Formats: sequence, C-alpha cells, structure tokens
Amino acid sequence: MFHALRTADRSFSLTVAEGFKTGAIVGLLLWGGVDFIFYGYFNFSDLIGTLADPALEIVRFGVTGVVITAVGGMGGGGAAAE
Repeated sequence: MFHALRTADRSFSLTVAEGFKTGAIVGLLLWGGVDFIFYGYFNFSDLIGTLADPALEIVRFGVTGVVITAVGGMGGGGAAAE
C-alpha cells in the first residue's frame, strides 16, 4: 500500500523523514482500527493495550516507510523511473 501511495504520482519525491511520517500514519490508522475492533469483540485486551499497540506500531511502520523510501529512491527513482 505504501509503495502504491509513493508511486501514484511519478514526479513526487519523498525524503526519508516524509517516508517515516507516511509509514507512521498508515501504521497508526491501520492498527488503531484493528485494535479497537479486537477490544470491542474479544475479551483478551484492556484499553491500555489497545492504546499502546498502535503507538508501538508507529515505530515499526515508520521504519518500514524509511526503508521503502530509501529503496525506491535508489537508481534514479527505482520502479517509478521505468
């Protein structure tokens, strides 16, 4: 999904910081929704865990966004240059 957002506009260039920010937002929204669904339907999590997990996912998805941005920027634009 992140790669699709990055390559939707071929003239769009991301920096590493923008890659982290985009990845962090995607991770927060994705896992925030999943965790609240789990909190509502299942009885194995409390509210603290439901709020803490998306905060931790910000780091993981942010790093993933950095890696995707760095790899996509190699070789004159990566797959977008072809």
